[in-house]
Amino acid sequence: MSIPSHLSEYMSVFMDELDEQIQIMEEQLLKLEAQGGKVTIIQTLFRAAHTLKGSSAAMGFDALKNLTHGMENVFDLIRNRQLVVDSALTSVLFHATDYLKLLRHSLLEGQQDTVDIDPLLVLLEQITQQNSTESKLAYDPAVMAGDLGLSELVVELNRFQRNVAIQAMRNQHEVYSIYCRVRSDAVMKSVRALLVYQALQESSEVIAAFPPVTDIEDESKFLGEFILVVVTKESQQLLEERLSEISQIEVIHIESIHLNNLDQYVNEEDASRNLSSNEQIGKSDTSGTGDQPQVRRSQTVRVDVDRLEQLLNLVGELIIDNTRLHEVTSRMMQKQQREDSDLATLSDIANHFGLIISDLQEGMMKTRMLPIEHLFNRFPRMVRDMAQATSKEIEFVMEGKETELDRKLIEEISDPLIHILRNAADHGIESPEERVHCGKPRAGTLVLKAAHQDNQIMISVTDDGKGIDPIKVKSSAIRKGIITEHEAERMTENELQHLIFRSGLSTAEQVTDLSGRGVGMDIVRAHIEKLNGLIDIHSTVGMGTSITIRLPLTLAIIRALMVELDERMYAIPLMNVVEIVALQPNEIKIAHGREICFIRGNVYPFIRLDQKLRVASGTQVRTQARRTTVIIVSFGDKQVCIAVDRTLGNREIVMKSLGTYVGEVPYISGSTITGDGGIALVLDVHALVNEEGSKIMMTTSEQTLGMKNRAAEVTIFRLAQHHFGISVHDVREIIQVPDIESILHSSPFVQGMFSLRGEYLPLYDLHRFLGLQRHESSKARIIVMDSSRGTVGILIDQVMEVTTLDEETRVEDIQGPRNASSGIVGVYSNKGQLVTWLHLDDMITETMR
Repeated sequence: MSIPSHLSEYMSVFMDELDEQIQIMEEQLLKLEAQGGKVTIIQTLFRAAHTLKGSSAAMGFDALKNLTHGMENVFDLIRNRQLVVDSALTSVLFHATDYLKLLRHSLLEGQQDTVDIDPLLVLLEQITQQNSTESKLAYDPAVMAGDLGLSELVVELNRFQRNVAIQAMRNQHEVYSIYCRVRSDAVMKSVRALLVYQALQESSEVIAAFPPVTDIEDESKFLGEFILVVVTKESQQLLEERLSEISQIEVIHIESIHLNNLDQYVNEEDASRNLSSNEQIGKSDTSGTGDQPQVRRSQTVRVDVDRLEQLLNLVGELIIDNTRLHEVTSRMMQKQQREDSDLATLSDIANHFGLIISDLQEGMMKTRMLPIEHLFNRFPRMVRDMAQATSKEIEFVMEGKETELDRKLIEEISDPLIHILRNAADHGIESPEERVHCGKPRAGTLVLKAAHQDNQIMISVTDDGKGIDPIKVKSSAIRKGIITEHEAERMTENELQHLIFRSGLSTAEQVTDLSGRGVGMDIVRAHIEKLNGLIDIHSTVGMGTSITIRLPLTLAIIRALMVELDERMYAIPLMNVVEIVALQPNEIKIAHGREICFIRGNVYPFIRLDQKLRVASGTQVRTQARRTTVIIVSFGDKQVCIAVDRTLGNREIVMKSLGTYVGEVPYISGSTITGDGGIALVLDVHALVNEEGSKIMMTTSEQTLGMKNRAAEVTIFRLAQHHFGISVHDVREIIQVPDIESILHSSPFVQGMFSLRGEYLPLYDLHRFLGLQRHESSKARIIVMDSSRGTVGILIDQVMEVTTLDEETRVEDIQGPRNASSGIVGVYSNKGQLVTWLHLDDMITETMR
């Protein structure tokens, strides 16, 4: 049955409310399972079910109404102490919330009779019938007192109310918490509760009410239970006698609050300072009700997302027109030979217009930002279910839920996080028995954290489980043909662990409902990189694993470097741009069949953009005559050089998709409208860098010690007056020498530690190993390479060139420098200079013996 047309205008509001109430139910059910049937939890659950029942009935959605009514009956039994909360009961209730989601989905599809809830209704009815007999448990006020939790009640008091209570006790007043419940069949429950409130005010001071008095007065919200905190000089017995005279109040429980209940929350000095102007508490006008002075809540409205998207598109158009206006104004001022007041006025208007557009853009971008709590709140229930499915105990912790992120990104990263959390629960955290055997707590800890870092958001999933065993990963990768044995031997532990992002790799001993099929993590990485993000992993065997995702704050409006190629404009995201360099023709070389560029001692893959995009360009012709403009771009820890005709400066651009008609275009991630009304394509830096990186990985297996028997490319560098060479494939990157921090009790060949993108790496000094004298020089560099000891740095005096060495240039009868027998591949002649070819990994291993 389709949804009646006259209700369609209310559907948006109803769906929002349905989402909110389902989320509240799941959060409170998790608390119910962990903490038992506390009054505050049950009240919240009952109110959520009651609200949904009423709104569903008003909309004519009978299935939703009947299901929430059945849940409401169960919550009522728990509230009346007729039903004991256990894991079986909460599982049924969780199952009911799943059906609520299914019903919601069916309504979104325009149907409401496609989900069969009868079996669940029968189950809820059975639970209700079995526990609602005449021999039901009698209500025990002592039980209620325990459930109320005096400490929990004190936490609910605001600072002012707690200070009032402390000062009252010091003035020899009594402070009581009074729990009352109106009979379930009573007419006008709110009136009965207000009679209690007024009776207490005759001889006491009510300093707090739960729920607030405004909610008690609202018959549609008030459920019949309330707690009042009062200050009085009357005894507890006298208060009970006075309240018992009010009809239809079936439960009254009074408990005294003592000073030690409050000391842990309020410092005595703060209390005396805050109450210095309130010496006579009984005469205070501000403490007469539970509605104490509160922080004013900001008012909010619900706006359809499509409307916000439309407004943001209009802001994007304004940004484009603003760019055009500034360009036209600039051209007019350049052409104008003399001062023109009208032109000066136009320039002022353009500048002011730019400021307004900037503020408007910032404001609109904030409307797209949502606390990541909207995403995180989906996961506690999921982790709970995974723990039960795997018979594990998992303590799930969420941090940074207030961190804001673009709404579209929140939608996009949901699935990747689900994959990561599932892997952590299934592969990472051990069974309780295993953890106890290893000396760990029975319950594993799983932490989901979000935080802003620079202009990015960082999301991490950390567990204290068994970690990722690189030996198992290597074995699985070799067995499945993902890498060769020789490649595996050259990989560090961290690189082996990163193989879990390769398609088809899994170390699970058996397939489960959650994971183990070798799919998922490769999809996760691809999805994150598609969002221009990065994913990284750090794991220690026996200690745990941390997976970190870094994402831009928004995908809509970015700053970009505009470049020109064959009179066409392209945009490169500025966050990926490292440097702009003009290369001489002799700085572009051929190495192993592919072009590389040599910049200040650094070697980069060289990409001719015109060839990648298959467009004409003057770059190739002009390379022989003059300098070539290249953009060094990075993604992750990889960098490449991209050749363009010229650069046009930085601009703020509005990202537009290419649309379904155009589809996916290699090396292009989107488009934007330029200041002159034209279209510029946005380069997909990830695709460009990743492809070149893949080529390096494919040729790495060929670059071994066996290369000494044939021609190979080497990086030549200088130590003192001697020249040395290492394979270009052993070089991850070459950097300038940063600050070096010394370390105690290190190897004599380790000079210290240096920081590279947040990671501290050891710095080896070859001068010490080779017995050479080192002189300080501005040309000194650090070669960063991956060794069997992990990623390390090698201090050298100067990078000379990248060239090819072969057997014809090998000098057999000349030995290398003294103390350097280990790690020497051979000695070669290059342009009249002797070059000793080193295998640095062997030398580093030698230093550790």
